[in-house]
Amino acid sequence: MFCDNQPDFTWLKPFEEKTFTQYFMPYKAAGYVKNASTEVVLNLECEADTAKLTVYATGVYKDARVVLTANGRPVYDKVTTISPVDVLSDSVAIDVPETALVLAVYDASGRKLLDYAPQPKQIDRIPDPAPAAKLPEEILTNEELYLTGLHIEQYRHATYLPDPYYLEALKRDPGDIRVNNAYGTLLLRRGLFAEAEAHFRTAIARMTERNPNPYDSEAYVNLGLALLYQGRDDEAYDAFYKATWTAAEQETGFYYLAAIDCRRGDDRLALEHI
Repeated sequence: MFCDNQPDFTWLKPFEEKTFTQYFMPYKAAGYVKNASTEVVLNLECEADTAKLTVYATGVYKDARVVLTANGRPVYDKVTTISPVDVLSDSVAIDVPETALVLAVYDASGRKLLDYAPQPKQIDRIPDPAPAAKLPEEILTNEELYLTGLHIEQYRHATYLPDPYYLEALKRDPGDIRVNNAYGTLLLRRGLFAEAEAHFRTAIARMTERNPNPYDSEAYVNLGLALLYQGRDDEAYDAFYKATWTAAEQETGFYYLAAIDCRRGDDRLALEHI
């Protein structure tokens, strides 16, 4: 899996899950692994005029073909069985630079299992450090204010709070949909349900000004939560129902509808919603 940094996991939508799979294998016979898959592990090391290759497989591959080419010309071609216990380790004389080599492994049907081509050794430039956030009043647009506040939330910044950026944006445009929803969500997580409700209602008012069925209904889910936590189930019910208009919020909306149904003792309707 690939991830910028662990705080990225902050942004899980309600009822969303992200999954990945890790594979552990006893590949110590392969040495310094250069490329790997769930099927094959490869190592290729060059010393002077000799290339040492190692091929390890996670399963049994009879009549596997191992090929080493130099500038496209085969210099090693062997058919053998590779498996977790049958590790191929061999050496071959070469007269080309390491970067001219390609090591490839094929199964008995000719399907390529894996290959490895050494890359030129170089020292990559160290990335520039992330620039510090500007002061809210120095930022030109509401979108940049929104994104800066969102970034500070996501990375749980040690010296910045998102509030000034959201509030500056709302000072410039009190009806901004994204900022009202973002700031309302921040307040919701702090347990300030009434204050959060006001921002969700402001966002919804603009969203539905010209279209009663908005493109994005996240603010309805958040409004439903703010109302639910205030004990206003009937109003929350309406908000959650409206949220189900878009597919992105259906899981969340129907779940909370079912929860309220259960609280009311209406098991039949709860089962329908869930």
